[in-house]
Amino acid sequence: MKPGVMLFLVIAVITAVYETAVFGVLEDRPISSAASINQATERDSGDLSSAIKKIEDQHRRGIARLGAYTLLYVMLVAGLLLYARRREAEVARRTVANVGKFLAHDLKNELATVAMALEGLSYKDQELAASKTFRRAGESLECALEIVKKLERYPAPQNDEAREALDLAEMLDAVAEYTEMAFAGVQVTKAAAASRVLVRAQRARLDAALKTIVNNAGEAIGQPRERGRIALEIRSTPRDCEIVVRDNGRGMSPDVLKQIFKPLFTYGKPEGVGIGLASARDYVEELGGHIEVASRVGEGTTVTVHLPISQKENA
Repeated sequence: MKPGVMLFLVIAVITAVYETAVFGVLEDRPISSAASINQATERDSGDLSSAIKKIEDQHRRGIARLGAYTLLYVMLVAGLLLYARRREAEVARRTVANVGKFLAHDLKNELATVAMALEGLSYKDQELAASKTFRRAGESLECALEIVKKLERYPAPQNDEAREALDLAEMLDAVAEYTEMAFAGVQVTKAAAASRVLVRAQRARLDAALKTIVNNAGEAIGQPRERGRIALEIRSTPRDCEIVVRDNGRGMSPDVLKQIFKPLFTYGKPEGVGIGLASARDYVEELGGHIEVASRVGEGTTVTVHLPISQKENA
């Protein structure tokens, strides 16, 4: 028998006991109390005060039982609700995994074509191949291939073997350059920490998580882009480091803000599938960090990624 069905049956039984206890205390007790008075008075030779005391004790025990039944009932209902939420989350996770595997299959073929095209261009035009833009394109392709591998493995846990010490200032430079290219016209600013900050992570996965956040920021700005601003900042604290992405886009209401990390939830993006931010959150938490989001409609959004520091050096 499934756990959910078992829990439902247990709650049904407890409900029946609970109702019996209620009616026993509130309805049956007065009748039995009268009989108890007659029995008590006969047994105790007319000692009415002793009989009343016994009856009061019986009522107190009945009320205590009623309280215990009520507490147990509430606990079981809470357990059922918790089970339902976990079940819903598991179904959503499996759906994301299936969608990911489907996307990975098609993306792998397309990326292989792009990889062959870039390799052919590098042989034909060595000057182009040496350019910064071409190098960034190659790095982005490598990141995309890593993401495809991740989609194929999702939701299998990742190990620590592929992690390396990453300089967040270098990561910020790459993300800033990507943002300027992806959202031409938007004013992009960056500010690194006073100290050199290193974190242990897989480059491709952390890069993908940060690009997901800046993509959301750029898409929230809309048109005209010339009015848009995206600020990237690294802050260092004694306990961790913070990567802050701040935009002046349309912002989000509190109701939307509560749902942004739910798999398959999307807001303001007709072509969105609702996977990126949930995946980014999962990876940041896998690294031992967390993500905070603050937003106000009409003012913009601030996303703060907290990550544990691997190493910090004075600049």
